[in-house]
Amino acid sequence: VTALILSIAFIVYSNNLIAHYFLPADFVEDMQKNHLTGKIVYTSIFLLGISTSIKVTQNWYENEKQKNIIKNEKLNSELSFLKSQVNPHFLFNTLNNIYSLANRKSEYTADAIMKLSHLMRYMLYDAKKNKVDLQNEINYLADYIELQKLRMPDKSKVIFNIEGNSENMQIEPMLLIPFVENAFKHGDIFSDNAKIDILLKIKNNELYFMVENNIDMKAVTEKDDVNGIGLDNLRKRLELLYPEKHKFIIKIEDDLFISSLKIKFK
Repeated sequence: VTALILSIAFIVYSNNLIAHYFLPADFVEDMQKNHLTGKIVYTSIFLLGISTSIKVTQNWYENEKQKNIIKNEKLNSELSFLKSQVNPHFLFNTLNNIYSLANRKSEYTADAIMKLSHLMRYMLYDAKKNKVDLQNEINYLADYIELQKLRMPDKSKVIFNIEGNSENMQIEPMLLIPFVENAFKHGDIFSDNAKIDILLKIKNNELYFMVENNIDMKAVTEKDDVNGIGLDNLRKRLELLYPEKHKFIIKIEDDLFISSLKIKFK
């Protein structure tokens, strides 16, 4: 609307400018003497300008609309690509765990396969959605943790605490699993001082998620060794999903690797 008003004002100004500088003086004088002819000429120029400005405005609007469509398609494409990278990575690690149990002829092998089927069902169906209930994501994390604990000599070394009410809250699927997966993959879970502490807190439309695990600093040559592709993908997803509404921190203190995430939902 503003563009159209400015266009009309410009047309009126242009009419006077054209008459003064570009039309022959005698032609302008004749139009001024013959009011009817002058009105017809000016009206024609004015209507032509109006139709042109409307067309220009429509073209601008369509171009902006098309730019937004392309931008959204690109965003969805990038998110789908990052999500698809998470699934094979997770599946590869989990199958390795089950293979280890089967090699030892563990009595927990069948239970592990059942838990994996639950996780795969979530990944195949719920993970395709834009958002899922936060409680479903929590259940998914709990199943994953229990599956990983099957191969640990001391299962009490893994603690998962939940504070707050997750009812009526939603989150993008597979957003929290990279934290936990990274802790089990790079954590020194077989040592005497092994520990993985996981905290999920919900308060005032904010989610706080923190995972803390010990690492063998002698085995770590570079920081990227403990970050992994999962956390790299997570960082990219967060930048696309929650620009300026999240805080993602990774740090190493003594022999502890600490990763945390805070998201403002509103």
